[in-house]
Amino acid sequence: MDASPPFSPPRTVALVGLMGAGKSAIGKRLAQRLGLPFVDADEEIERAAGCSVAEFFERFGEAEFRAGERRVIARLLDGPPHVLSTGGGAYMDADTRALMRARATTVWLRADLDVLYDRVKRRGHRPLLKQGEPREILNRLMQQRYPIYAEADVTVESTAQPAERTTEEVIEALQAAGMEVDRAERGLDHGAWTPLRQMFPAADVPVVSVSVQPQLGPRHAYAVGRALAPLVAKGLFIIGSGNITHNLGDWRQAEMSGSGVPAYVTRFSDWIHEQLQQGQTERLLDYRRLNADGVRAHPTDEHLLPLFTAWGAAGAQAQAQPFFRGVSDHVIAMDGYRFQ
Repeated sequence: MDASPPFSPPRTVALVGLMGAGKSAIGKRLAQRLGLPFVDADEEIERAAGCSVAEFFERFGEAEFRAGERRVIARLLDGPPHVLSTGGGAYMDADTRALMRARATTVWLRADLDVLYDRVKRRGHRPLLKQGEPREILNRLMQQRYPIYAEADVTVESTAQPAERTTEEVIEALQAAGMEVDRAERGLDHGAWTPLRQMFPAADVPVVSVSVQPQLGPRHAYAVGRALAPLVAKGLFIIGSGNITHNLGDWRQAEMSGSGVPAYVTRFSDWIHEQLQQGQTERLLDYRRLNADGVRAHPTDEHLLPLFTAWGAAGAQAQAQPFFRGVSDHVIAMDGYRFQ
């Protein structure tokens, strides 16, 4: 598969606007066209909090919600470029707005009242619109928020035309703002393009992506590596992209509380390191039974399986040389190894 870059924007494209502006519908299409991941900030907040946005507001109030929202958006903007759909109130928070303008290209999807009302009246999941007559509420929000939304880098009119056409207008507006944008029918999975973008920024190498089979377990992943081993002698570079620990439930709690790194994360990554250094293949493949932290470190196998594939491809005599050891986002051990 050709490894031409799935996108050119150097920063995340963050969509702002009122409910009904089309941030999700257009954002998903834009991400597909640019070969970027699509991320919904509200969904990320709900995953981190373990409850809906409406429930969080009710339990903790808006001030606490905005603080949590700011932390989540900051984390997302620290990551690789993507298309980010934000909640209607996110850009109204001065600190969040400054963060987005510093780290992303912001796009305001501006819609008139008739378009907004026509879109939201068919949906019953907007708590804010249950506080009165929806059209009046939308009109009031427009008066309050549109002067602030207008500070975005780019403004695109979101009309009643098909979402595909508005998506094209967003791309044209980004180009007019000086961003070099390449359209892509399909990009690599983020597990592939995240390391490749750092290793080969010119995207001048051919790439074939191979999906893991989580239902088949570590031994199958190791067998896949052994099957790929002959390709190494032919000059192919085999990369396993995953995480040494990956527990999203613990991440959600840590993200909202701002807590430190749980002890099990360090214990488990140290154990993996020891097994690799000692060449303990069988112990590694049986990690869920042999290590007390294994199941918590990986409630499911898929993010550790690439390690076994790379280990298998390297061969029985391979030496594991760590080139990075560290933790990201409280609970994600990002240790990297070179097998020679």
